[in-house]
Amino acid sequence: MPVPTPVLTNSESDSRVAELEAKIRQLESENERLKTENEQLNSELVKVTAVLKNLQSLVNSSSYTNTLSELNEVQSKASELAYFAEGLPDLPPLPPGLTVSRINDAVEKARSLRDILKILPPPPPLAPIWWTDLDNMRQTFIDMTEWMENLEDLPGFLSSAQSLEELRSRIQGYVVNVESTAADAKSTMEKVRDAVSP
Repeated sequence: MPVPTPVLTNSESDSRVAELEAKIRQLESENERLKTENEQLNSELVKVTAVLKNLQSLVNSSSYTNTLSELNEVQSKASELAYFAEGLPDLPPLPPGLTVSRINDAVEKARSLRDILKILPPPPPLAPIWWTDLDNMRQTFIDMTEWMENLEDLPGFLSSAQSLEELRSRIQGYVVNVESTAADAKSTMEKVRDAVSP
């Protein structure tokens, strides 16, 4: 025999309706909050996508590729010069193909890369881990090349030396910095290229 459905009194019915209305208001409030969060996430995604497209455009440019090649060559030539300069009684001629002008050009390119990396925005709050890794590499390169901020022009640097011994010492220090920066800049640029390549 079926159990009869209990009949609610007016006060019980009103109480149940009030509970349901409160629940509906709570759900509507939660829905609005989720909509706002979704809009914020979409806005961040648009920003991330724009920055990523800019990076992809940069690393796919011929200038970026040429800079990688030139940094590799400067690294090699600077290593040769450092080897020849170390321990010799007289300074040797520059290795074939390496000139003061080319060293200056390489340093200026590294400075330009540093300036570009300094103005890139940080990753958004919910960026993927690779984006954070990429930003860490960017910051590492900026910190690593801080010595370049006040770097003297190389011709002036050479002409200001007071003695052959001082000149040799200064050249060795300068070349080590050039070689190290060229290697690190090349490595960082390759990692940036690999990280943003489709």
